[in-house]
Amino acid sequence: FSAGGSEVPDITCFAGLKGAAGYQYFPNGMLLQWGTVGLRSAPSGAAIGTFPVAFPAAGQQIFVTHDNPLDRVLAYGAASILDPTQFRVKVIAINSDTFTLAPGYEITMRWFAIGS
Repeated sequence: FSAGGSEVPDITCFAGLKGAAGYQYFPNGMLLQWGTVGLRSAPSGAAIGTFPVAFPAAGQQIFVTHDNPLDRVLAYGAASILDPTQFRVKVIAINSDTFTLAPGYEITMRWFAIGS
């Protein structure tokens, strides 16, 4: 871009990978990434995920959501960016019939991260 912002960006500024796990670059340096990570619900521990591409500078935000809430267990998770290449996810699961914790339940979480 020019200092005045009047130029049209080259198409290479929009490089990306579409799919279940992927990423999208933008001309302003923003990078969006997404995918899934599998883990067991607390107290079994956390999962470490790897971004499809490393954030050139840093990741600013990541969030997770339950991939399949149609079964009888609902999952709620939290994620944190560890470095430009990895993140950590922790999750709890609740049985929606009994409203009790479902420890050690196998869960797939979808994640979405933003950075530059």
